[in-house]
Amino acid sequence: MEAAEVSDEKLQGYQADFIKMYETVTQGLRDTADAIEKEDVPGIQAGVKMIQDGAAPESQLVDDINAYCSGGS
Repeated sequence: MEAAEVSDEKLQGYQADFIKMYETVTQGLRDTADAIEKEDVPGIQAGVKMIQDGAAPESQLVDDINAYCSGGS
């Protein structure tokens, strides 16, 4: 996603939002995996919450990009 060269400013914003989302989800996955190895239940729960919270904007981002690319906004 980061390697894609995008010249449109609005799409650059969407790209940045997706990158942030993926970074948050990736960190949540790492944290969860570490917590599982340590059998740290609160850590597992925190990691899962980070994944869920990080992925929450995905549907709206996809809808926004589709609307923008189809001329809807």
